[in-house]
Amino acid sequence: MGLPAGGNAAMMVSQSDDPEVIDAAWTWLKFITSGEGAADVARTTGYMPPNQAANEIILKDFYSENPNKATAVRQLPLLSDWQAYPGDNGLAITQVIYDAIEGIVTGEYEDMKELQEQLAEEVGDLLP
Repeated sequence: MGLPAGGNAAMMVSQSDDPEVIDAAWTWLKFITSGEGAADVARTTGYMPPNQAANEIILKDFYSENPNKATAVRQLPLLSDWQAYPGDNGLAITQVIYDAIEGIVTGEYEDMKELQEQLAEEVGDLLP
């Protein structure tokens, strides 16, 4: 049993040529991914920091006093690898299935047997 580990990303993009703007963005990015910055995000949002020091050291007392904000952290031992489809088309396969589920919900598809055959063919074509 386990929960698939999700993911997140922090990116710096800018159209500015101003070195001060770029430096400020880079400084902010480094801060929010540091132990203290990640801890600040967790304190205000409940989002689990992707930083072990924030979880185990900086926020130890905070989580004791705010157990509801520790829900995700308590689930860390349950995390497993993210399961994906093999090959280079894993995201495309996920999108095909997502689109089909959306079509079921919106009423676009009524014949589930036909949809199943369609999905088997589309996904099969995308697999290595």
